[in-house]
Amino acid sequence: MKIVTFKMPEHYLEKIDKLVEEGLYLNRSDFIRTAIREHLMKELKKLEEERYINSLKKKRERRVKVVELKK
Repeated sequence: MKIVTFKMPEHYLEKIDKLVEEGLYLNRSDFIRTAIREHLMKELKKLEEERYINSLKKKRERRVKVVELKK
């Protein structure tokens, strides 16, 4: 793993620390890795869905062009 350093508002850290104290995460790093992983999965899924929808639209456009050419 690589080390990444960044700035974060203090109130975010306080909330993260509360979740760590409650035992939901092992430490701050565990929370941050989990949050990033979940966000990446969500965004990549959304991107895949958009690409799939765009591919369907392109296929439909091609069929419409073929039909128009046959007329």
